[in-house]
Amino acid sequence: CLAAGLLGAALVGLLQYRTGVDLVHLLGLRAQPALVEAPGVEGRFGAMGFFTSRLTFGHNATLVLALLGGTLVADVLSRPGRVLLVASSIAGLAAVAVTFDRAAYLALGVAAAVIIFRSGRRPLAFALAAIAGLLVLHPAVRGRLGSAFAARANADRVFIWSRSLEIIRDHPLRGIGFANYPLVCGTYYDRVDPQFFMRTWAHNLELSTLAETGPLGLLALFWLLIAAARMVLRSASPFALGALAALAAWFTMAQVHDVLYDTKVMYALWFSLALAWSPAPPPARAA
Repeated sequence: CLAAGLLGAALVGLLQYRTGVDLVHLLGLRAQPALVEAPGVEGRFGAMGFFTSRLTFGHNATLVLALLGGTLVADVLSRPGRVLLVASSIAGLAAVAVTFDRAAYLALGVAAAVIIFRSGRRPLAFALAAIAGLLVLHPAVRGRLGSAFAARANADRVFIWSRSLEIIRDHPLRGIGFANYPLVCGTYYDRVDPQFFMRTWAHNLELSTLAETGPLGLLALFWLLIAAARMVLRSASPFALGALAALAAWFTMAQVHDVLYDTKVMYALWFSLALAWSPAPPPARAA
């Protein structure tokens, strides 16, 4: 079902890239059509699937791709199941490419590295490298990926991170309260640039958490992530490798986006971890 869902959303996203059509709006489930121009490609649109944001779609699809990729490598599916996973993964990768989501590009690379390292399958590395090479033939995709490391293209994040450090400096112990960042950041932004419009969170998991909940909250977050990683590493579930790749991909995207506060993305992460949970066998009873 997950693979079929990704395949359907990916095909919609690829159609959106060419036409900008909003299928959800056409079905009467959204009052106004949602579309956004593709960065760096005139006359094309960012793929959004069934969401209202190309970034949410890119982040969500990346986690699903990581889970499916690990499951495919685990080799526990029937032949029809493998065919469906391969088809949905290829379509999903193409759809993520035309979201022009730079964090998703990097996260997919991290997820692939985790799968290759944990599985030890060297031919997989060559196959993934070939797919990545085909995707970056698209000049806009190549340009977006290159801009991920360009200081000029990330000036907005430098601004946001600088303001978050000011908030942390003013509230070093208890923070400003969970989910309060959007209510507080405006005061700090207005001192430097009143016209800056991106007033959500710090676009970095650690900075947002530290600003809102202080050092204890950040420690609690790290404990949760470490516990999740340990659970997956010890799991005997066939979904464990994919869940580990999804967790690594999520953490990668969380360095430059506020994915913790995006329920659609978090659902994909929790779903992956839940699939990977493998309860310990019951203790043997004495005769």
